[in-house]
Amino acid sequence: MTDENMTKRAAGVHPRSDSSVWQWKIRVPQELRSLYPSEWAHRCSLKTSDLSSANIKAAQLQARWTIRFDEERNGLNPQVVERVTPEMGKLLAERVAARILGMDEKLRNEPETARMLLEATRPFRIPHGLAIGPYEPPSAIADRAPLDPLEGMPLDLLLELGDVNEAINRQAAIQMATQRVAAVLPFVKAEALALGLTFDAKVPGALDALRVCLKAYRKAWQDVTERDAGNVIETPEAPTPTKMKQAKPTFLRDVLPQWKLSKTRRPQTVKAAEKALGLYEEATGNPPIASLTRAQGVDCRNALLDQGVTAKTARDRFDYIKGFLNFAHRELELLTRNPWEGLAIEYTTTSPRRPWSGEQLGTLFKLPLFTAYDIPNDWHAGGDAAYWIPLLGIFTGARVGELCQLEVADIETVDGVASLHITDLGDTKTVKTSASRRLVPVHSELIRLGFLDYVDAIKQAKSTSLWPALKLAPTKPSNYFSAWFKTIRAVEDEKELPDFHSFRHTVRSKLASAGVAEPMIDVLCGHEVTGSTGAKKYTERTIDDKQKALDRVAYSGLSLPKVFASPVHLYAKPKRKSSKTSTFA
Repeated sequence: MTDENMTKRAAGVHPRSDSSVWQWKIRVPQELRSLYPSEWAHRCSLKTSDLSSANIKAAQLQARWTIRFDEERNGLNPQVVERVTPEMGKLLAERVAARILGMDEKLRNEPETARMLLEATRPFRIPHGLAIGPYEPPSAIADRAPLDPLEGMPLDLLLELGDVNEAINRQAAIQMATQRVAAVLPFVKAEALALGLTFDAKVPGALDALRVCLKAYRKAWQDVTERDAGNVIETPEAPTPTKMKQAKPTFLRDVLPQWKLSKTRRPQTVKAAEKALGLYEEATGNPPIASLTRAQGVDCRNALLDQGVTAKTARDRFDYIKGFLNFAHRELELLTRNPWEGLAIEYTTTSPRRPWSGEQLGTLFKLPLFTAYDIPNDWHAGGDAAYWIPLLGIFTGARVGELCQLEVADIETVDGVASLHITDLGDTKTVKTSASRRLVPVHSELIRLGFLDYVDAIKQAKSTSLWPALKLAPTKPSNYFSAWFKTIRAVEDEKELPDFHSFRHTVRSKLASAGVAEPMIDVLCGHEVTGSTGAKKYTERTIDDKQKALDRVAYSGLSLPKVFASPVHLYAKPKRKSSKTSTFA
């Protein structure tokens, strides 16, 4: 079978290697993956070798599974209904009737499915008088030839199906006459969940809704028996997810669970987004998202600016809210448009980070920690990490979080060059962007100071982490270390020294002053390389090229003595100390 002179295959249609019959499959959406045993929701044969026919069947299957996925998305975070309205009762009744008639139509259209269902349930139906007909052992069933869908349902099968339908119809009549609404409750709960709702029979309005649903249930089974008599009964269209969204209000917080599942997000990102969502609810009064106006967006923007935070923080929070609205519009189709599209908070950096000056570096590195390897007792410092991480900062330009999460295995020798492998491989590691994954050569000055000796000692001690005494914070790994580093920046008789992130600006400045090309600086510091194709080829430079470039970083006037002998906090963790004052004052 080839695709020559044939129409383009519909989504999911594919050939089977050992047959000319077309197959179909559909992948589970990422947010519903936990509901299925594998990444594929369904695979089946289309039972035709004609591609045009296969495409038609595939389109029908695609539509059916799209509706099912929508219902399952709604069920992930069902809304608690405290009162069932008459409109909701009518909606549920229509779905109950459509479900019953739809199932019956499927059995009639697929006689092989009907036969398998009847044969599988026959031993359980006969003792209760729910079916008429002889019982056949499984061996006799297995020898039967498949039914031809072109020939329709065999008469004996139709008669048995009619007996079952009539028995259920008689029961439905009794339930209708006695108003036993409990009979329809499981159907109603299932349809409510498909709409993203919970159904509690004890809440106001629920009993009236169940009575309406019982009428629809009874009428549906009457219609099924009319079909058994050969009468034409159309299957009504069930209310679609779009109609459902109009039947109940959706709030922005309803979007949060599916937003979380849509892709892997860092815990601090989720926490910041939830904070922004709470502020949105306070500022707007939390209306249904379908009724959000642009004026409310302006009010929310102004409220965020009045929170007493920087313009950048306000902008970030506003962007999270707009991101939720975009997700509701583009991914979930809950909105026809984002009503706040184009609204923004502009800001300019009021206190830009600047490189460390030579004098400031001299002040920091004259502390006993760097002149005598006087490791602080404050547990936030992480033992030996207190000495090495700042040095790595001024000779690599790496982010503090990247350095705090280093493991022994991340120190590699590549083509004869000792290097740091900054990566997000592993359960706890994260990087800021894809460009942050990189190999950074170990600066020759770090080698002189004994960094590779330190790595060997940690390796011999069988430690996985490069910093055995450094405790990583649960949300942002570098939080504890950064809190300690802030204490040593407050040097006596000095203005507060720059922060750790300014080391990155320092390294960039040194590299630029040494004539290193901007694309190479981006590669070393983990920034996205922009510009021409030639500029982007810097990402392919060898580790030897990177080492030669990085070794141009030099600090005139800064004399660093080699004081490292052996890791002093490898075997004994430092005592916990909560003092916020400098341990070197």
